[in-house]
Amino acid sequence: MLLRQFELQAYQRGLIEPLSNDKTYVEEIMKDTLCFDFLTKEDISDEASLKSKLLDNIISFLQELGPGFALVGKEYCLVTPTNKNFYIDLLMYHTKIHAYVVFEVKMDEIPAYLAKRLNDE
Repeated sequence: MLLRQFELQAYQRGLIEPLSNDKTYVEEIMKDTLCFDFLTKEDISDEASLKSKLLDNIISFLQELGPGFALVGKEYCLVTPTNKNFYIDLLMYHTKIHAYVVFEVKMDEIPAYLAKRLNDE
């Protein structure tokens, strides 16, 4: 396992640059690239199989995300004040920034409403 981490340059990809004035702390702790070498194209045919493989390999998944991530739940149900249910694919908590991180597993294009919102920010 240690040799595999060297091959994947896990340490180099996990380095966090010192905090700078033009970036927030949250941007600093998030990795730019992730390596999910425990997944293969043959194992994944749709979003459900992708979520299943991520959860089957949850330790590898969390290690790749970096220190501080903890799994809160899968298909986590949120209830709005109007009693509508929304389900989050994977809900994580980050112990260093004290914030929840939502993972929506998608194999297709990002929905238009979300892409617009990301571009606006």
